[in-house]
Amino acid sequence: MLAQTAVLLIGLIIVVVTAVLIGPNMFYHELVESGHADEALGLVHLEDAFRSVSLTALAIGGLPALYIAGMLTFYLYRTIGRSLASFSTAAGEVAAGNYDVRVTSTKLGPEFDALASSFNEMAAKLASVDTIRRQMLADLAHEMRTPLASLKGHLEGVEDGVVALDEHTTGILNAQITRLERLAR
Repeated sequence: MLAQTAVLLIGLIIVVVTAVLIGPNMFYHELVESGHADEALGLVHLEDAFRSVSLTALAIGGLPALYIAGMLTFYLYRTIGRSLASFSTAAGEVAAGNYDVRVTSTKLGPEFDALASSFNEMAAKLASVDTIRRQMLADLAHEMRTPLASLKGHLEGVEDGVVALDEHTTGILNAQITRLERLAR
């Protein structure tokens, strides 16, 4: 907001300086061209009057314009600030893993509407990716349980002396290991 205020003030200063420095010279030039250059004493008075009237007109028009521009800048600053705060909060939620959060259209123009739409699309895609990831991990865990249970059961059987460690048992163990290796790829 400080930057907008500085721009407004600089603009006002440029207008005032231009009116004070250039206006009287242009006025004098017009008087010379109209044939009133010989009235030197009257010209000084006319230039002073012109300068005074110009500054008064600038004050009457410039101060309300500056006030209105400042209020408009403040309003836009607050409105855009609130919208960006909602985006920031929503982004924090998504970063924390809450992919169901959405932002509403800000009605600040097509750029903000496109940003809101893109953000919501991104959050939806992240939710979808997270769902797929969870399902894949659950499926992988389920697929690993069977060969692991078979390996564990056969090894316990060998340890307890219930199952002989023969060619048939090593074939089963190798088959389960191959199954696990396939899952790991």
